[in-house]
Amino acid sequence: MSAGALSLISLLALAAAEPTPVPAPAPEEDILSQPSDGPMPAPTGVKDDGDIRFGEALSLLKLEASWSGYGDINFTWGPHTPSSFDASHFNPILLARVGDRLSAEAELEISAGSIGVEYVIADFLVVPGLTVRAGRFIIPIGQYNEVLHPSFRWNMVSKPLMFEEVVPSTWTGTGLQARGNMALAAGTRFEYALYAFNGLAENKGGAGTEAYEGGDGEVLASFRSNLPDNNSDKALGARVGFSLLGDQTYGATKIGFSAVSGAFDAAGLERASIVDVDLSIRLGALTLRGEAAQNYLGKGAEAFTPFEKGFYAQAIVRFDPFNVSARYDFAQERPGEGAPVNRRQAAASIGYAPNNLWGIRAEVALPLGADQPNSSPKLATMLNFSF
Repeated sequence: MSAGALSLISLLALAAAEPTPVPAPAPEEDILSQPSDGPMPAPTGVKDDGDIRFGEALSLLKLEASWSGYGDINFTWGPHTPSSFDASHFNPILLARVGDRLSAEAELEISAGSIGVEYVIADFLVVPGLTVRAGRFIIPIGQYNEVLHPSFRWNMVSKPLMFEEVVPSTWTGTGLQARGNMALAAGTRFEYALYAFNGLAENKGGAGTEAYEGGDGEVLASFRSNLPDNNSDKALGARVGFSLLGDQTYGATKIGFSAVSGAFDAAGLERASIVDVDLSIRLGALTLRGEAAQNYLGKGAEAFTPFEKGFYAQAIVRFDPFNVSARYDFAQERPGEGAPVNRRQAAASIGYAPNNLWGIRAEVALPLGADQPNSSPKLATMLNFSF
């Protein structure tokens, strides 16, 4: 047999032989299974020398994250003030979920020349009906401050007068909260929020000025900006609410009771407190709602001396894509802790919202009463959007 034939036979024999097994690649490491005191492994192809970015490392956790948000642009006009455009809000909201029990959310406030944070919270579901919340949260007093104030929920341009001073809005605090809701019977639910936070802050300026026309800059309005505390007296608060006939088009009712109290001077001697009640009733296309609050200010035995109070009542009629609203406001304020000043206002608006993504509304607000001689009617329009 020739040498060429022998070579061909040898090649065929090698090809028919079973190939040598190649080891399978090792499965991708699960960073969650690593010992807590061990180093975080770098993903394949990335050097484990600090080259990995934080976002890349966290992406290995397979988080569920999403962006949303809302914004609005206003135009206001008054006979004694210059007309003005105002990009009032552009608020992106980031939501992240880690498993079935833990979630985190943050809302940014972007305005001309600045970026702020409205709230940063982490929620942990302990059991159904009980969630523990930690971080900087919106104070759950009444319905407007925590729930209704965003422009995609509040269908008017202006906010009620009582939320400029009697109950500052948007009011936030840093602390810990326990909250939840549960069914009591068919169509009836109970909700609650119990919380402790760094507390209130002493007003440092603006009160009692000669140009006072009410609103921000007075005694209680400064509470919202208090992040670190100035004393060891943590503010405590609670809200309980009931939803009745929630599955009914006519008669669905929500009612809530809120209270918060805390020392706000550096020595912890002076105390401010607020009690609040909110109510809403749905009657088909008509919704009636309102809120009333009384705040207290004092030291020692006089800590619960009545200080300021206010309320609003609102009627909303919806006939999609339009809605019409009318509102009456009252606020009794004490500029500079001096004599009471009563402020009253009537406002009416009409809005057009073809979907949940955008809408436009127009409003006229008319100050009432002899206590406001320098005030005048205001016209305002708003374009609001969600994303």
